[in-house]
Order: sequence, then C-alpha cells, then structure tokens
Amino acid sequence: MQKICLHKKQHSEIQMKVIAINGSPHQKGNTWFALKTAGDALIHEGIGFEIIHAGHQAIHGCIACKCKENKDNTCSIRNDSLNDYLPTIREADGVILDSPVYYWNIIHEAKEGEAEQDTEGIQIMQVLGVNMTWLLKTKQENALVPPPPSGKICLNFVR
Repeated sequence: MQKICLHKKQHSEIQMKVIAINGSPHQKGNTWFALKTAGDALIHEGIGFEIIHAGHQAIHGCIACKCKENKDNTCSIRNDSLNDYLPTIREADGVILDSPVYYWNIIHEAKEGEAEQDTEGIQIMQVLGVNMTWLLKTKQENALVPPPPSGKICLNFVR
C-alpha cells in the first residue's frame, strides 16, 4: 500500500481528514495532480489530506459479501488489496475517488503533465476541495452558509 500524506497537524487537536484514492497506474501523473489540487484546497482550510495510490493494485468489484458482518471488517475476498485500505478509508471523514479517463479526443492525446495546463480542470478540482471543506465543516459545526461561487473558466483545446 503506497500512501502520500500531504498534511498532518503536529498537535493533538482532533482534525477532519479526507482520503483520496488515485486509481491511475501512474503514481504521480495527471490523476494525482488533480487530486493534489483538490487536496491543496482542503489543506488550506485545515482539513487533513492523504492520497492512496491504488491504481496498480488488483481491487475487485463488490460481490455483496457483507464485509461489515465479518469479524475483522474486511472483504471476503482475502487477497483483495482493498483490505489494506479499508481501515484508513473507514477513519476518514471524506473520500475522493479518481481515475484516469482514456477516451474522447482531448484526453486520448493527453501526456503526463498536461493536467497542469488545464485551467478549467484545475478550477473544478479547487472548487471540489472548497465544497468538500464546506460539507465537512457543515456536518461538524452545523453551519449552513455555502461557499461563495467562483467564476467559470472555460478552456478550449482547439488551437
């Protein structure tokens, strides 16, 4: 199990935490960059953030094994890599799942690092982080004031 912890508090204050699961086989590719962008927004608001790289692991689809009924709260498929991640995921206040998309003309030609040029995608992930922060803090503090909307950035790949 490979984890990348981007933020931890040094004192004993109870802190909310979000786990992001990188479903790409590339540990620090475009998918990781998107997750890190959302994580930076969470960290800015004091939310702990960690990326788990799972894209190179064999994780099976759910077979309705009722894992919560297992004594050790693991999946019945004993050799499933998900079992390594379940304790961390269960402790998290929020989870972001991300995987690469290998279709359509824009993404099909994407090369490593191009996500850093995608201003629209960057904004979407920043807004995701801000909105997730608002949701977690609303849950914790019962605050019902939504975050302010941001202006829409549109990116046209026709050059």
